[in-house]
Amino acid sequence: MADEKNTTLTRREFAAGAAALAVSATIPAAAQQATQPPKPPSQEPALAPASQAEAGRAYQAIVASYGERFTEEQKKDLQHMVELQQKLLDTLRSYEINNSDQPATVLRLVSGESR
Repeated sequence: MADEKNTTLTRREFAAGAAALAVSATIPAAAQQATQPPKPPSQEPALAPASQAEAGRAYQAIVASYGERFTEEQKKDLQHMVELQQKLLDTLRSYEINNSDQPATVLRLVSGESR
């Protein structure tokens, strides 16, 4: 029984080992990233003319409402974010759905009783 007690692992020992393992797992990935040459900026495909117009209107609406709060650099970042958002909107809008399509999830209201 004395040998059995020596082989048990305490919570502290387990936590220390888990922390050491987590740190050691990130070191090779960080070293690999440091040795890789930086990737050139990706050329993102241009938006369709209708999407560009919609993104432009969204940008102008934001600047009209909050423009005095942004610096010029922030406005450039905002323009880029609006364009990225427009790409996501175009992707979302490309899915065909009909009124008869059922939702993926259904809201079920439950009274205060636990089951």
